[in-house]
Amino acid sequence: MPLPQGVLLRAGRLTLLYESGFIRYIRNGSHEIVRMVNHYLRDHNWNTIPMHIHSEQVSTSHDSFRIEYSATIRHEEIDFSWKCSIVGNSDETILFTIDGESHSSFRRNRLGFTVLLPTEPLRGQTCRVTHPDDVTTELLFPDAISPHQPFLNIQSMAWSPASGLQVALTFSGDVFEMEDQRNWMDASHKVYCTPLALGFPKAVGKGDRISQSVHIKVFGDLHDSTSASDGVTFSINGLNGVRLPRVGIPLSDAALTDVHLERITTLGPDFVSVVIRELADLERIPIALLVGRPLEIALFPASIPAEEIALALKKYASHISQLTILVDGKRSADATFIETYLPSLRKHLPRVMIGSGTDAFFTELNRNPTPAQTLDFLSFSVNPQTHAGDLRTMTENLVAHRDVVESCRRLSGGRSVRVGPVTLKMRWNPDATSADAPVSGSLPANVDSRQLSLYAAGWTLGSLKYLTEAGADMVSYYEMTGWRGLMAHHDQPWPDAFGVDSNQRYPVYLMLRELLLRRSAVVLSLTSSDPLMMDGMAFRDEGKIMAIVANYTREALQVALPVGFHASGIRVVGSDNVEDLLSRSGNPLRIEKFEGTKLDLPPFGFALIEGNE
Repeated sequence: MPLPQGVLLRAGRLTLLYESGFIRYIRNGSHEIVRMVNHYLRDHNWNTIPMHIHSEQVSTSHDSFRIEYSATIRHEEIDFSWKCSIVGNSDETILFTIDGESHSSFRRNRLGFTVLLPTEPLRGQTCRVTHPDDVTTELLFPDAISPHQPFLNIQSMAWSPASGLQVALTFSGDVFEMEDQRNWMDASHKVYCTPLALGFPKAVGKGDRISQSVHIKVFGDLHDSTSASDGVTFSINGLNGVRLPRVGIPLSDAALTDVHLERITTLGPDFVSVVIRELADLERIPIALLVGRPLEIALFPASIPAEEIALALKKYASHISQLTILVDGKRSADATFIETYLPSLRKHLPRVMIGSGTDAFFTELNRNPTPAQTLDFLSFSVNPQTHAGDLRTMTENLVAHRDVVESCRRLSGGRSVRVGPVTLKMRWNPDATSADAPVSGSLPANVDSRQLSLYAAGWTLGSLKYLTEAGADMVSYYEMTGWRGLMAHHDQPWPDAFGVDSNQRYPVYLMLRELLLRRSAVVLSLTSSDPLMMDGMAFRDEGKIMAIVANYTREALQVALPVGFHASGIRVVGSDNVEDLLSRSGNPLRIEKFEGTKLDLPPFGFALIEGNE
């Protein structure tokens, strides 16, 4: 899926991107001030309903712009329309207004503006919040992930994103509040309207009208924005002794063929994860053992007596490296649940690491912490698109892997942190108020068609980068086969339009194989000049340096190698050769001789760059 085209705009000395009805990356020079201003309709199950834009008009000058468009939202019983205006002025002000009308009655959880603020430059910074009663409070942007809304009842906000810069953000049309979206692995703070304390879902009647505005003013010691670079570069910094976390792959529900088993064995994960919900699921364990790797048990014991399940698992104790006790369909495990199962499991599996937590978002653990005193680790799952699924947002959210691990370690009291499964979409929605009906002929809601894309391979590289830097101890990715896996399976066929062979591996398999080959190497710190365009990891092993970098954009990038890095070999993977590489045997990618200082990285492609110290 290609990135939507964006229009670069200026409002005085501010730069920004207009894209699909919204504005993104409002910057003064290199300082990102606002990540996005958008407006959404989210239904009673928190599904974001697509908006269809028409009558769009964009007029620009060298330091100002005006955008006007109309939009419609139609889905099942929902019929809603907007008239929208965005004006950017030469005095560094931006005004975004929306006027909407409902043409049907429906229930919604959210309707109107959201403003996203980047988290990194705001950690611990002071913000002056003015409330609807005109009272002003000085508050701090959170450092660790805040489990609950840090700012409530917002009419306006003012803060300093950098020395000499001030920002004033003013809202009208509703009461706003702010949540820390790192709870859901979004790398942003979200200011949104209709406080959750007022309850949801809310009823919308036919003929109801909604009018809101967001006004942004930046002032202070502004300077002209930096000119765009012809490319990107990266730096590799000193040794830190960090190794990759242990990486596992969950066993799929679909039966494994000999070909699948051979490929997973060649991949060589550190463990295979097996889900046990009832005693009959124990039959899955001998299948997982065929891969020849240690086992992780994800145990959802439900009504199985503690002693019975512990005795049943004892047979495989020598093969089990860790076990995670989880509550099926609930937010997080509590003390009573752990006290019910832990003694029997400790008794019969004395050498197995045992942890618990949540099978859902980190927010469930953050708001209802699982007591960790008697556990070896805490666990939670992640995905990059709880709130939005465009590729820019998914790339932005990579850095949040680091935040959730660091905050989880605080909750665990320094114990190990396990992350997973890591998936491109959420596997289930703990906040849904009713079940969504499946759509005939469509992929399931928890399946992302980009699973088989080059972008997914690069995204996985970024995911493991930040999990490693944060010190995650264990992580599981995707599944072995099928729609959410590393290769195709005939029991889960893709629609004909995808043209996927039932034996096909996906690019993410290629990426994980190259990363796992470096499990014994020391991980170095790789810093990208623009991580929203390109990012990666670096390794040191036996006097050699290997960098793996990925292009997160639909455009080819020219990447300048770091000064002092003497590249001796390279392998570039792109759309022109990835199918051929995936069709070959399980050998590592062959590095070819290279003596240049720059490389061309194809759209969504990645490269292995070998060099000497």
